Amino acid sequence: LMLPRGNYEWNYVDENGEGQNIVACGSHILESEELSEADLDGATDLTLRPSREMESVEITRWPEADWATARENKNAADIGEGEKIEAVQEDGAWVIKGAEPGYVYLVTAHWTEGYVEFGFHTK
Repeated sequence: LMLPRGNYEWNYVDENGEGQNIVACGSHILESEELSEADLDGATDLTLRPSREMESVEITRWPEADWATARENKNAADIGEGEKIEAVQEDGAWVIKGAEPGYVYLVTAHWTEGYVEFGFHTK
């Protein structure tokens, strides 16, 4: 899957040597009308392959029903924080252990310069 970028914060030094900070804060992942879909046949390990190596990653998931509720209400504030899922480093990549069908996953990838959120839906 190619995962579209969501919310992010990025720090860098521009061509004049000045520090810059960009923040893109949009809707919560559960308020997204469409997400990339992954068809799974039961619990599956998923490998994340970003364009450059991440320092760390956080994985949170919510049941499909929470996604439907948040979209219907156009608000994810009442949904809750979701379930934290383990991601481990294996052979230089980050792996989501035991991803299951029927969830919305939020991947928060961290680099020295900041973080980027990505999301997808499993079915």
